[in-house]
Amino acid sequence: MYSQKQQLLTETEIKKLAKYLKQEGKGKYFLGGNGMKLTNCYATGRTITYVFAVPKTATLPEVAKNYKSKIIKNAKNTSFGKICFQQKINLTYCYIGDTTKIIEIKYNELSPYSYQLGDYISLKDHPKAKGVNMKIRVPIDWEEKEASRPNTVKTFSKEDGIYIITIKNNISFLSRTEAKKNYNDKEYIDAFINQFISTFKKVEIIEKSIETIDRYPALKIKFKGEEEGLGYTVPMMSIFWVIMYEDKVITLGSNSYKQGAVFETLEQLFTLITSSIIFPEQYN
Repeated sequence: MYSQKQQLLTETEIKKLAKYLKQEGKGKYFLGGNGMKLTNCYATGRTITYVFAVPKTATLPEVAKNYKSKIIKNAKNTSFGKICFQQKINLTYCYIGDTTKIIEIKYNELSPYSYQLGDYISLKDHPKAKGVNMKIRVPIDWEEKEASRPNTVKTFSKEDGIYIITIKNNISFLSRTEAKKNYNDKEYIDAFINQFISTFKKVEIIEKSIETIDRYPALKIKFKGEEEGLGYTVPMMSIFWVIMYEDKVITLGSNSYKQGAVFETLEQLFTLITSSIIFPEQYN
């Protein structure tokens, strides 16, 4: 019935999905038990509504304070919940008995990603950090790995997203003022970006801007393109932050092969991770 794909389902396709759920999914989706019978399922816009008839012998969901959280928890453990998140489909549960209870769930509430950051991870004594004293925090459920490439310090990943820290030697020492001056030079930036994205195909620059990461100017590049490997190409979305840190170049790379709601959420997380970075030595 449904094939996961990058582009969003149309509202007409969502209506067809709701019709399928009504015909084939009675009593099988989320919390339809306890004598509650699914009587209807329909779509309006990007919202699918389930309608349950509640028998007099059953207790309406409002008596359970955490009923909505239970529905969300159950949905996150199903492929359908993942589809709703990726396809930006909201859900409404309407329970009709002696009284009526309506529970509304936005698609982003079905996100599998946590925004809770863990403790700081220090790169101070890492052999690939080249003497850079930097600390960073990542979400508690992301996996930390050592990297095999010579200039890649660490990688952090969660399902469809990866965050990569790379540190290279620069050709000369740059103060923060000098780095900011270079970043304000359009010709310098354009040449730098063109060289930076040269390994990707069919690149479309979505955003380029100058930001500040713990008092250091950073070039932000957001783009989509194709990455080639093992004889095939795959589309991807990327955000890179580049910091000219004294005589080093720190690259904070974040990638995902997903688009839509998945990348929108990952972009928030990539930004959250980057915003957590501190360089402790400047405070001594």
